[in-house]
Amino acid sequence: MDFADAVYILIAALWAGVIVGVSFLAAPAKFGASLLSRTAALDVGRRTFKILLRTEFGLALALGIVCALTPSHQVRLIAWALLTVIVAAQYLWLWPALNARAQTIIDGNAPPPQSHHKVYIVIEAAKAGLLIGLALTALLRLI
Repeated sequence: MDFADAVYILIAALWAGVIVGVSFLAAPAKFGASLLSRTAALDVGRRTFKILLRTEFGLALALGIVCALTPSHQVRLIAWALLTVIVAAQYLWLWPALNARAQTIIDGNAPPPQSHHKVYIVIEAAKAGLLIGLALTALLRLI
């Protein structure tokens, strides 16, 4: 096994695990906690997802470095570019919209209906699926 391949698999799997752990386990659990108010859960969620996105930028950078070290893997490079664009879009467009909505609710107001949250969930699932697929493909290629 090439060292760069092993690092690639590790980063892709770690990134997928972070997404699944935060977006699909911790976030729903937080809103299901009966002793945590909705406003507190929203405030914690805003902070959690801001940290998640910053962490994802770090993981994207690490994955990009590995891709740069193995330029013959075009699929990996394209997948990295796609993931980086997705994270940037989440950070620049979706997160601010969701943050503003959460703040409106925290302030005691009713926000207008919107679909940003559903879009975010679909994107998170797609990123996790892509990362898991990339990690498994790279792993199976080595076996």
